[in-house]
Amino acid sequence: MKSFFYFLYIFVFLLKPAASAAIGNEKFIYTLKAGLSISNMTQYGIEGSNFKNLYGYHINFSTEYSLGKNNCIEMGIFLTTKGYQFQKTRDIPLNGILRNATENIQFLTFYLDFPLMYKRWFQIKGINLYACIGVYYGVGFFGVRSIETRIENTLNNTGEQNLFGLSSPNTFYRSDAGAIVGVGLLIKKHFLISSHFSNGLISVTKDKTYNAKHYVLSISLGYIFSFSKKTNEAKKK
Repeated sequence: MKSFFYFLYIFVFLLKPAASAAIGNEKFIYTLKAGLSISNMTQYGIEGSNFKNLYGYHINFSTEYSLGKNNCIEMGIFLTTKGYQFQKTRDIPLNGILRNATENIQFLTFYLDFPLMYKRWFQIKGINLYACIGVYYGVGFFGVRSIETRIENTLNNTGEQNLFGLSSPNTFYRSDAGAIVGVGLLIKKHFLISSHFSNGLISVTKDKTYNAKHYVLSISLGYIFSFSKKTNEAKKK
């Protein structure tokens, strides 16, 4: 079923581009974006947790499907990092003596997200802006938990663990899904500055004692590639 979903999504995404009201109804529109991803997790059922943001990156490729004047549907393929980090201290025995140890723990995952969003373009004093809202489905393909242990400010050891495909309760499911909202500014019909916020609606942890849901703030710079229908038809002739 998942394979059919991926095939249908990519087939529609690649073969049926449509027009954007902000750029002109005679254009095929594709957008390539990249930038900063600031991620963390909302966790329920854990007391005293103090998770810090994890800084990563994303690369997005999308297209628009016109619904009429200033309205469209946006579909895309987003490669993005997700995760969080935190620090904890504890006493551990070393050579028969309890020593103060600090552990820096990082959960880093890479996901392919497939968003489906309603998008509305606005023009205010000659400036093209958009707002969008929708849902996404994500597939995790790589993830690692890294632990750095320092004993009295001296690095003692490091370790890593694969987050996907293991039976340990400290691992994640590959599937993620949630809601996404965003805004953007179009400059000279091709350059784009945008920001999106996605919030997971399903728990991704295999540990049944608590719930953990991704959320990501993305800040992007992009470029819109537009192709005239008339130009394409002329080339065929």
